[in-house]
Amino acid sequence: MRDYLLRCRFFFVHAGILSFFINLFHLAIPLYWLQVFDRVMSSRSFATLAMLTVLVLWVLVFMHMLEIQRSNLLARAGVALDDFLAGPVLQRQLDTGMKPVGQHSEDSLADVARLRSFLSGSAVVAFFDLPWGIFFLALMFAFHPALGAVTLFGAALLGVLTIVEERATARPLAEAAATQLRATRFVQNATRNAEVAGAMGMAGALSRRWEIINGKVKSLQLQLGHTIGLISSIGRFTKNSLRIVALGVGVYLIINEQMTPGLLLAATMILNQALSPIDSIIRNWRNLSAARIAYGRLSRLLGENVVEAEKLVLPEPEGRLEVEKLYFRFGQAEPLLRNMSFSLEPGESLGIIGPSGAGKTTLVRLLNGLWVPSSGAVRLDGAEIHAWDKNHLGRYIGYLPQDVELFDGSVAENVCRLGEVEQWTDQIVAAAKLARAHELILRLPKGYDTPMGEGGVRLSGGQRQRIALARALFGTPKLIVLDEPNSNLDTEGEQALMEALRDIRKAGITTICITHKLNLLSTFDKTLLLKDDGSYQLGRTREVAPRLSAPPATPALQAPAENRSPAPPSAAPAARNVIKGMIGKVDDAGIRGWAYFPAQPETVPVLEIYMDEELLGTTEAKLFRGDLAQRDIGTGYHGFEFKFPPERDFDSNPGDRLKVFVLIPGGDKVVLPKA
Repeated sequence: MRDYLLRCRFFFVHAGILSFFINLFHLAIPLYWLQVFDRVMSSRSFATLAMLTVLVLWVLVFMHMLEIQRSNLLARAGVALDDFLAGPVLQRQLDTGMKPVGQHSEDSLADVARLRSFLSGSAVVAFFDLPWGIFFLALMFAFHPALGAVTLFGAALLGVLTIVEERATARPLAEAAATQLRATRFVQNATRNAEVAGAMGMAGALSRRWEIINGKVKSLQLQLGHTIGLISSIGRFTKNSLRIVALGVGVYLIINEQMTPGLLLAATMILNQALSPIDSIIRNWRNLSAARIAYGRLSRLLGENVVEAEKLVLPEPEGRLEVEKLYFRFGQAEPLLRNMSFSLEPGESLGIIGPSGAGKTTLVRLLNGLWVPSSGAVRLDGAEIHAWDKNHLGRYIGYLPQDVELFDGSVAENVCRLGEVEQWTDQIVAAAKLARAHELILRLPKGYDTPMGEGGVRLSGGQRQRIALARALFGTPKLIVLDEPNSNLDTEGEQALMEALRDIRKAGITTICITHKLNLLSTFDKTLLLKDDGSYQLGRTREVAPRLSAPPATPALQAPAENRSPAPPSAAPAARNVIKGMIGKVDDAGIRGWAYFPAQPETVPVLEIYMDEELLGTTEAKLFRGDLAQRDIGTGYHGFEFKFPPERDFDSNPGDRLKVFVLIPGGDKVVLPKA
């Protein structure tokens, strides 16, 4: 932080030089009164009076011009400090916001604004005038030792008041700042979740909590206001009392013919000038303390290494990803990920699956360089991912987080990652088409120019997710990381996602995706199964998928016995296979059908649809509900439907060329016959 202040030394040095002349010019009025009372009045010279008056007025004009210039210099210093700090502070705050452990940084840009405001205010001027207090004190001793002693006593008393104020307000100020920050975050969080609060009647509870937090803020501010007001009042009383004492001492000296009336008036003004900086510091103590707290927070945020060394800009990556003996833990807890190693060649795809809390999202944050592993390494094209320049690497990474956040701006601005829309028009449309979001965007009121609103609030969850996928695919990404990209998608959206993943694979883009859907998992080359204990299984999807069976449902969640088919005599794989089912309706739009399982499948059954030996896509078979489930047929009936890709043009009956396989977890593929 000190380095950034040193960059502004030009302004501070020149402000100090101006302060030298300003304080010298402050002697003009005391000297004027000294000359008027001791010489002009005794000589009764109107010409001398006129000359002195004009001269002092010119000095005052120059003095106030210099004060204006000094204020402008300090204001420019605040702006310059803001320019120097804003970028690094924002970057460091973003880095801190991505940390997995520890308290995230406060609103550090607001701290930068506080420092800028402090440098532009009157409080900082007192520090430039404070050294001149010694000069004015020496003048008071030169006038008479008694007046110098009064001035020294007053300065010491005001200094003690300043120390008392600092000690009395330091802790309450810090506590008030922390509580105010907590209150601000509470309001921001409540605003983000206003929809949930309104739907579930939580507004009253939120208001009560807010009143408790805000009440503490008001209590602390009242306490601070009382303390600072009391000390400021004592300071003003001290300053006024010292004037009276100085006048009394001066009159006594005049009576004893040790001082002239003009010298007394001059001494009174110089006394005021000597004590004004300390009095100004006391009066502006709250602003000074706020600036000091902001300075401390920024110093902690920026740390010792203020300027990060520039990293070598490496060549464009191909997309080869290597994970070597990766460990990750939160703080001192047990490792969430243990000794993980795998590699992906350019264009390969990896599906990640596992129970909640197993570390799937943590892993993808490590893979795209957001988090730093506890040990081990993540390498992209042989270089550790943190060795890449972030701005350079960002062009080649696409990331779709689990919680989609869009920025306030148009759809096009979000897709091009807040770049210049006019410059990237073709790439924006290409990314949207690759994500199968082009038609969706065109249906919006203003197409690509549709304003999103903060966080994309004007769009549905599925629309936001598909536009965020287009953003991830913008440009020339070599590594795509998707965290549950279908969590908000409907059937049409899932089908579009499947088609997009196929095109991404054809484009040779390395893809990593977290999913809970087996139909989506089947599109990836490799599957990584994470377990609760930090271990993992990795293999080709066609080898791993049959073993992905979830634990049996608990009895409380199973259907009643009278609605279930009798359990098979053994748990052999054949008992879980389809015993009947068929492809039903087939037309140019798609197909429908059903399949029956004698025992409730442990995971959602997945079907693969082929035409002429080419995989068109996958879909899930869903358990029949309603009237059908109430019949005496058990709970094993599942229905499915699949819509053909819109670009397909059938020149003959598609039903003759179709083949549908049912994937049985723990069993084999079973072909469904046609009706």
